[in-house]
Amino acid sequence: MSTPVWLPPLVLFNDYGNKELFYNALYEIYLNDFIRTIPLIKGRPLRQRREPRLEGKDKGFWHICGEDDMQNTSGTFRRHERIRWPKAVLLNRNDLDFVKVWGEADCPGAQGNIRFHFWFNDEYLVVIEKRSGYFLLITAYCTDYHRKRGALEGKYQANCGAYTL
Repeated sequence: MSTPVWLPPLVLFNDYGNKELFYNALYEIYLNDFIRTIPLIKGRPLRQRREPRLEGKDKGFWHICGEDDMQNTSGTFRRHERIRWPKAVLLNRNDLDFVKVWGEADCPGAQGNIRFHFWFNDEYLVVIEKRSGYFLLITAYCTDYHRKRGALEGKYQANCGAYTL
C-alpha cells in the first residue's frame, strides 16, 4: 500500500547515536505534538496522562513508546520510531483511504466511556477515549501480527458506524 504525504518520517536511533540523545529527541517530539500544542479532535482538546512521571518524562510518553512499565518488548523500538505518527493519524483521520475509524463502548478499562480507534494502513493503531469535554490519548502501537490484525479487522467490521466522534 502507498504512503500518504501527511505521514511524518520515522525517527531513527542511528541518527542520534546513543540512548539518552534518542530518548530526549523522542520526548521533545512528544512535548511539541501533545503538550506545547494540544491537538483538537472535533473541537475538544486531546489530553495526555502526565503522572506518574518516570525519569522526568510523562506517563503518556512512556505509554505510546511502549515502556510505561520500563520493560522492553519486541515492538517497543518500532513504537519509538513512530513517535510522530499518533498526532498525524489523528489529524488525518478523515483520509479513509488510509485510516479505518471505529468506536467501542465496552472496552476494558474505559469505565463506560467510548474509545475510538484509528487504524492506519492496517499497521498502526491509535486509541483515544471520549471524556467530558476532552479526549484522552490511551495508546498507540504497531499491529505487526497477523492474529492482531485479524482481531482488529473484526472489531472494525462490527463497530464501524456505531459511534461518531
